[in-house]
Amino acid sequence: MPVFNGIIASAIGFLLTIGLLGCAGEGPEPGVGPSGEYVAIQAEIFTPSCISSSCHSSGTRAGGLSLTAAESYDALVNIVPANAAAAERGYLLVSPEDVSASYLVNKVNGDLADGEGLVMPLGAPLLSPDQIAMIEIWIENGALPPSED
Repeated sequence: MPVFNGIIASAIGFLLTIGLLGCAGEGPEPGVGPSGEYVAIQAEIFTPSCISSSCHSSGTRAGGLSLTAAESYDALVNIVPANAAAAERGYLLVSPEDVSASYLVNKVNGDLADGEGLVMPLGAPLLSPDQIAMIEIWIENGALPPSED
């Protein structure tokens, strides 16, 4: 009987170990974390949804803003918006650690006051709640720059 109990205990331990390893995949996506959040936002949101010939490309710069990979971070973080109403209200395009003071969040979630323009992306499908959450989490985590990795 002691041998049988040992086998049962080993099997239970093995199953618990496998179960815990399976839970590891429920966290953030690979490459997304404090140093990789911006890279994911660029790849999953800005590049497919915001850059086009009539929007935020380096050539057209709607609202004075380019969201190309080479320019977007420096064009967003700690920058006063070109929109006079938003600037007057004290917004920055992205205010690190302060989602409520980040005009970008208002633009993508449609929480705009009079004179603050239209929800973005204009003429394209709106961002999903998960995409907006990616931006908010990045801002809450300090709006860190793209990783050099």
